[in-house]
Amino acid sequence: MSSLNTAGWHFHSINEDRTRGGHVMQVSIKDAEASFDLMNGFEMTLFRENEFQKMDLARKVDETIHHA
Repeated sequence: MSSLNTAGWHFHSINEDRTRGGHVMQVSIKDAEASFDLMNGFEMTLFRENEFQKMDLARKVDETIHHA
């Protein structure tokens, strides 16, 4: 999954109108509460556009993610 998604522990963010989102890879927090969603599986829908279909999903993205 690391070629399709961000591997490792991280948080997801989304803005109020749900038009933008992303991954939070590092954060410092004084006081927080977290919960986990235990799932037996999930379904991922991929884009059908030509640009997405031509992507190299086998490439290693760890360095790019670390840089970001």
